[in-house]
Amino acid sequence: MRKISELENNLILIKDLNDKLNGVREFSVLAIEENDEKSLTDCFLEIREIISELEAHEFKLKFNGEADEKS
Repeated sequence: MRKISELENNLILIKDLNDKLNGVREFSVLAIEENDEKSLTDCFLEIREIISELEAHEFKLKFNGEADEKS
């Protein structure tokens, strides 16, 4: 059961990150069309945050084995 829960959590994480990336993509298209440099900068900052979030979860997944719960 624990494995199923972990997989479900990973799927939720992937969906959340995908939704965030799609939002940034849509916003960046509008910013490019409007030639809005401030909005493009905001898009790059949001992408950096998404990457940081992904890296944090990736790090947690590396230490997600049976023995990793023990000190």
